[in-house]
Amino acid sequence: MEYLKIHSTDNLWVESDFEAASGVGVHVTERELEDFVTRYISTNKERIIQERYKALPTTVKELAVKPLIKWADTKVRTEIVNKNFVKLRGPKDERDNAPVKKVLHTLLFPN
Repeated sequence: MEYLKIHSTDNLWVESDFEAASGVGVHVTERELEDFVTRYISTNKERIIQERYKALPTTVKELAVKPLIKWADTKVRTEIVNKNFVKLRGPKDERDNAPVKKVLHTLLFPN
């Protein structure tokens, strides 16, 4: 999709641009991924500490769009993020497992 966004229909096929936009030939090592995730978590440490495990989905999504990291193995990326969260926050507890309140539903349909 990124490729199609930047090319007009007159100049639709530029192989080198297509390969760059689709990650052809890009290899992200586990070490590179580990280093990047560690830096990201260090930079966002205060937010993660405050939000606890509620910050996990946002973190995974934000990392998934980073130029090099988006080509890394999704499973490995998620495992590294999870490992770093446990390292920073410790294991999940009752605060992390509490159900999300349905505020909108309550506002629309009060008792």
